[in-house]
Amino acid sequence: MTANRMFCGLLLLSAILVAVAAVHSVRLPEGKNWIDLVQAMGTPSVALLAAHFTWKNYQLTRAKRQDELFDRRWKLYCEFKNFWLSTGDGAQVGELGDAPMEILSQYVEEAEVLFGSDVGAAVGRLPEDGHSGGGGRFLEPELAELFTSRMRLEQ
Repeated sequence: MTANRMFCGLLLLSAILVAVAAVHSVRLPEGKNWIDLVQAMGTPSVALLAAHFTWKNYQLTRAKRQDELFDRRWKLYCEFKNFWLSTGDGAQVGELGDAPMEILSQYVEEAEVLFGSDVGAAVGRLPEDGHSGGGGRFLEPELAELFTSRMRLEQ
């Protein structure tokens, strides 16, 4: 049962209790009437409403965080893909200057933070002098699966 349905159910129950008390003139203690009952239900109803909005805010914040994490992961993936493809398939490592290993170490650090230590370690094990292309493939299937399995929004 979702929090939204539970909240609606509690509000409906409150309304039914108030209606029963008003319509059937339920005997209340001396000096009390149904207006006192309605006033007494106001505070718990406001508390339930506040709890509902707090829960919805939590869900929205969590979804936003997951979306931002996905965006950061996707950006790193695309940047790393461009870097990796520029070092292989006939491209000369010298075209990048003396920096390929330094660049790769930056990708390793960021991959460890965003994807986990296993992806960072796998990126670090890639040869520093590029690749032969392998038929136009970007990465070996194992590493590609590590990247893509962590880019799903459900996690």
